Amino acid sequence: MRKNLILVFALLLMTALSLQVVFAEGTTEATVAFLLPENVTPRWEGADAPLFKQALQKLIPGVQIDVLNALNDPSKQLSQAEAELTK
Repeated sequence: MRKNLILVFALLLMTALSLQVVFAEGTTEATVAFLLPENVTPRWEGADAPLFKQALQKLIPGVQIDVLNALNDPSKQLSQAEAELTK
């Protein structure tokens, strides 16, 4: 559990730093995708997604956060990631 929290925090920090660079370059909008692997584990949507959204919105007010669930389908998750990258 502690390792997971450290990983989530590290990802949030990296995302926040990346978005700060984007905003510094004059962009006024940013979207972050939070890709969930499956819906069998209630923790993903029940705890991780809300925690991620709340923390990121504090770090970067006005950021749009897309939460997507691949429903345990790796090809679907790849498609979701590719679609988010083209936005």
